[in-house]
Amino acid sequence: MNRKWWEKQKKKARNAHYREQGHTNETPAQYFIRKADLLNVAFDLDDSETISEIMSGAPDAWETILNSQLYETPVELQNAMRYHDQTLISLGNNNFPRLSESTQASFSRESNVATTRLVGASTKLPPPQFPRDDANVTKRGLTPKAKGARPCRHCGSDQHWDNECKYRSKSMRTARTCLAHTDTDLLEAMDEYDQIYWMVVDELESDFQ
Repeated sequence: MNRKWWEKQKKKARNAHYREQGHTNETPAQYFIRKADLLNVAFDLDDSETISEIMSGAPDAWETILNSQLYETPVELQNAMRYHDQTLISLGNNNFPRLSESTQASFSRESNVATTRLVGASTKLPPPQFPRDDANVTKRGLTPKAKGARPCRHCGSDQHWDNECKYRSKSMRTARTCLAHTDTDLLEAMDEYDQIYWMVVDELESDFQ
């Protein structure tokens, strides 16, 4: 197994997310097993890193139920996913759908034409709680700025996505409290943001292959 193979496995593991193409009917527990298996092949992570990587591929709405800081081991997170299975499925039903050609074209136009509303933006989204970190530039294709998406909700930078922010784990508790009181409009905005983010990831994965 050469370096190129290892790099491919690492990229595959990090990019794996809930109900992606080819796994559109998986349960939260099945996602956990699939993601954990991929991570175990590609990396030697400690428990907290494994939990963080698994949650990075989950819908943001899951943060209303699962607080990764409460779990000391991946097994505890897995048990929580099994316990809240139906609730998590309900929260994730609108996340990461396969985008239609018209939707992809719309997102593409938004990346090249200035619009009055950024993808995923909402007046009900809490302001960033941490200093803007433009030094952290996404390694997963185009930046939110390039795709016409809102900046990172954790630090306000338009150079990386929410899941890549170094402050993400620190803001989990705050996000959990805020998300627990969200309405449909905000959840739809979050779903819209997730869609364009995973479209960027899928495009990068296709280019790599």
